[in-house]
Amino acid sequence: MFNNSYEFATEEPSSGVVGIQPAGFKGWAIQIGIDALKIAVKQGGSILSYALKFLDKDAAKYVKSNSSKMTKALDKLDNWIDEAEGVTQSTIKSRLNTYLKNAGVPSKYSLQIADAFARAITWFIM
Repeated sequence: MFNNSYEFATEEPSSGVVGIQPAGFKGWAIQIGIDALKIAVKQGGSILSYALKFLDKDAAKYVKSNSSKMTKALDKLDNWIDEAEGVTQSTIKSRLNTYLKNAGVPSKYSLQIADAFARAITWFIM
């Protein structure tokens, strides 16, 4: 049985030394969820549909017409996950809300979009 706080061993090509990377399965799964959501924001699909059901009509329309702002915030979230510890749906929501506001998403949309996207990410990986 493997410890889920470490990824599988990887081989360093230059030295031939095998090492263990402390990324963790949960972090890896969340990154896959974020990547899937980024694709869904650009192309649609079941993950985006799941996220949009938590939004009012105005916010859902905003997401669809501002995909570049959404992906910019999701890119920052993806980078943050590498450094994060104790990641939960709540911490994803909080961090993503900040990134959405920094990307220019108005506050009246950012929190509900962050909540919906955090739900979609965790739904995807479950």
